[in-house]
Amino acid sequence: VTASGSVFDPNLLTPFKAMGMDTFTSEVIADAATNPSIQNYVEQRFAIALSLLENQAFTNGTGSGQPWGFRSSAITPNTVAQVGTTVGTLSYSDLTALKYSLKTGYRGMAIYVTSSTGLKLLENLKDTIGRPLFLPSIRDGAPDTLLGRPIYIVDEVPSNLGTGTNATEIWFGLFQNFVIGDRAGIQIDYGTNGTDFANDQISLRIKKRVAARPVIGESFSKLSGVL
Repeated sequence: VTASGSVFDPNLLTPFKAMGMDTFTSEVIADAATNPSIQNYVEQRFAIALSLLENQAFTNGTGSGQPWGFRSSAITPNTVAQVGTTVGTLSYSDLTALKYSLKTGYRGMAIYVTSSTGLKLLENLKDTIGRPLFLPSIRDGAPDTLLGRPIYIVDEVPSNLGTGTNATEIWFGLFQNFVIGDRAGIQIDYGTNGTDFANDQISLRIKKRVAARPVIGESFSKLSGVL
C-alpha cells in the first residue's frame, strides 16, 4: 500500500470593513420621545443597512474592496442555459437539467437560490404528470421547496441579465461551501471628540469586519438566461 497525498489550493479569506457614523445633539436625545430611544432606532437602521450591504457583497462581490460573492469569478460553477429564449419558456426540463448538472454527492444537501423574478416564474411550473414543482412551506420557519429541496429568495441576484435585460438566474448548490468569516460581528460605539464636546453632541460609530468567498466550484450549478 502506498501513501496517499492530498493537495490543497489556498483560498484566502480577506476581511473587509464597513462603517457608519452619526451624531446626536443633547437636545434631540432629550426631546425625541420614541420607544425604543432615538439612539436604538438609529442603531437598528444602521444594522439593516450593513446587512443589505453584506447581502450584496455575498452575492455579487468582486473580492476587491469587498468579500467575494457566489456569483463572482472566485469559482466556476456548472452552467446550464435555459433552452427557450422567449419570456415564459422556463420549463420542467430546464430545472431537471440544472438539478443533474450537480454531482450526486452534492445534490442531497444542495439548495436553490433565485431572485423574486425567478421565483415568480417557478411558482406555476408543473412536472410531466401535473404536480407543482414549487411547494410553499406549511410550517413557520421552514423554507419553501423546489423539486424537494429548499429554495430561498436572494434579490441581489440580478433580474435584468441577458440581451433583453429581462433574464435572471437560478442557482442550485452546496452553499455550505460559501465560507463566511465574521471577525467580530457588529460593533457599536459612542464617544465624543473635541468638536462634539463644543457642540454639545455625541457620536455613534457602527462597524463590521467580514470575509467571504465560495469554494469548490463543482458544488455549485447555475441556470442562466431564465425568462
